[in-house]
Amino acid sequence: MRWIALGVLFVIASARCGTACAERGVLVLKASTLADRPLKGLVLTTMGDGGMGPPTDDLGKTRIRLGGDTKPGSPVKLLIANSPGGKELMFVSPWNGEVIVPCFENAPNCVHPVWLTDTKNKEILRNGKALAATTERINHATITKELEQRSALSETQRRAVLEEQAKTIGLPPEDVDRAIRASGAQTTPASYQKGLSAIYERRYADASQHIRASLQPADRGMFDKYVSLGWSEYRQRHYELAKETLQQAQMMRPEDRTVLEILSRVYRALKDFPNARLSMEKVVALGPATAGALYDLAIMQKNDQRLDLALRSLEKARTISRDKDELANIEFVIAGYLIHAGRRQEGLRRFESIKDQLGADRFAANLAWFYAVAEREQEFFEALEHALRVRTLETLLWIDQEVDINKYREHERFKALVAKYPRQ
Repeated sequence: MRWIALGVLFVIASARCGTACAERGVLVLKASTLADRPLKGLVLTTMGDGGMGPPTDDLGKTRIRLGGDTKPGSPVKLLIANSPGGKELMFVSPWNGEVIVPCFENAPNCVHPVWLTDTKNKEILRNGKALAATTERINHATITKELEQRSALSETQRRAVLEEQAKTIGLPPEDVDRAIRASGAQTTPASYQKGLSAIYERRYADASQHIRASLQPADRGMFDKYVSLGWSEYRQRHYELAKETLQQAQMMRPEDRTVLEILSRVYRALKDFPNARLSMEKVVALGPATAGALYDLAIMQKNDQRLDLALRSLEKARTISRDKDELANIEFVIAGYLIHAGRRQEGLRRFESIKDQLGADRFAANLAWFYAVAEREQEFFEALEHALRVRTLETLLWIDQEVDINKYREHERFKALVAKYPRQ
């Protein structure tokens, strides 16, 4: 049928009785197109110990029994087990198929909308919901990689993310890029899509303005909006605003890894070291315990006066990492922590053995950090000036968070360097 060929579907949690009568522990869904036509034969299931629903009926309805102690307010990831006509479908909104379980009662406020589409469908770039979901998908992949490497992606890396996500939805990356940028350039009032486009283009002040204007308390997409807004505020160094926003997201999904990782850095910038450590401990416990996650945990542990634990985390990270640059950086930080532990000569020897392996630009701020720890003032300022020049925003974020440079904050040379890059 023609409307199925368009491939844009609308799945909506229904509280009507009959085939889909509400029941405790059961998620009731109704599958429809954007034109509000029922979709028959769609089979959905949940990740984990939840069940699989029967194919949607003539009204597009189905029931999925949830696993264990799943309650209203819990996050559940939906999966497509079988689609009508064997089409290759993907979730549009939420883009990753994760929903917050609504109430189990037969009431209108238990409705939960979810959109899907078939891949390779050009309507994705023309439909507002689908374009927003596509932009969220790309932005989330970018944020994840930036958290992992602790710096902004290069243009080459950003292009690689775009190509990877465009391949997932089956459309040319050039078309996807053009559609996202065009949506941000529209003269329409502030909107979530304009905010997402601004994040995509690294216009964080515009992103915050547009996303804040789009917040609606009853909006089912509030979690993703909070994450996008929290990231935007963090990148602008608005740490209190970032904390308030991300804590809202955390209340909705307490175990979301991305939220916890950003929050750990926000807490660190606010000098709330216990919460910074606890957030990263949760990230590592949730898994996977990557070298990057253990490295970040070590920093939070050290700031929270747990140097022995920090050194252990770094040693674990060193055994896991297979990246040459990352390994050199881990060794480099171990050297600095050895100085903190009163093993100065051992730390200096370790630093001298690996300093030539450090990329001058990628680890520019860390080099300044080591010289601060080693009390080599002239070299510290030279390294800091270089870091501010080649990795400006990352270095400013680092300056806001790093306690080991506190002894230089009142130094006139330090003030003069930082003053060249005023907070927006």
